[in-house]
Amino acid sequence: MKNKQLIYTTFKSRDDYPEYNDLIWEWLISLRTLGKYQGDIIVFDYGGKGSLLEKFGESTKFGNLSFIPLPERPSSEISNWRNIDVIPLLQNHTDYSIAHFDADVWFQEDVGPMFDDIEDLDGAYLGVEPMRSCNFRNGPPELLEEYESNCKKIGGFIFGGWFAGKQKPFLERLERIKKIYEEKKWDIHTWGTDQSIFQILLDFSKDRVDGIKWAASHYLCEFKDGKWYLGEEPVKGLHLVAFGRNRRDSMEGMDKNYRFKHLHKDIYESWKSPQ
Repeated sequence: MKNKQLIYTTFKSRDDYPEYNDLIWEWLISLRTLGKYQGDIIVFDYGGKGSLLEKFGESTKFGNLSFIPLPERPSSEISNWRNIDVIPLLQNHTDYSIAHFDADVWFQEDVGPMFDDIEDLDGAYLGVEPMRSCNFRNGPPELLEEYESNCKKIGGFIFGGWFAGKQKPFLERLERIKKIYEEKKWDIHTWGTDQSIFQILLDFSKDRVDGIKWAASHYLCEFKDGKWYLGEEPVKGLHLVAFGRNRRDSMEGMDKNYRFKHLHKDIYESWKSPQ
């Protein structure tokens, strides 16, 4: 019997930046439409006071969708804290396969095969950004050699904005991240240390590392024939890298094919409109 399915993300809306806030709509709408996903969805809300739930109102379009508030954290630390804050809330999801996606991912293909891939996997399902490096970010010197060795073996670095697995190995990975922070091997208050930690937790005997197609960063991809491709295959999820207005490579500076809400405007507007 196959496991039940859960996909979740974390998000903190910004009152001053509606262009950024639309990312969560694009994530959800694309997941339910082009992503053909029928399972459970949780959006863990770092905005406080049920901010996202208010925005989505009483819509029933999205099926089994929950908004769960998490403690308020500095925006620069959320990618670290999210690996810890969700642990108690995922512990009751026995008999589930679970996937976490960054909220600046949108989906253009069926995500169902991702869950087929992890059905018999005892470790984590991960993706490698090929021929790219990841900053050690003041990690413990005694782990630097292992860190560099792991990155060399995989020919890049593990992307921290997506990973999947059955509940037990998924939570075990999060617990190991929590322990590293508790032991202060990496600083939870330093931006991006979660990305560094993923490199050191690789288990080559159990993990699968060929899953980048599920959340491939746009700079790895090419747009052609109306879709984003990674090599010869359409990507399943496109990671936007949602840099803000002050960056040269900001969302606003990219062409219309970059955002789901522009490329698939009819789908986006029909789902975002009131019931």
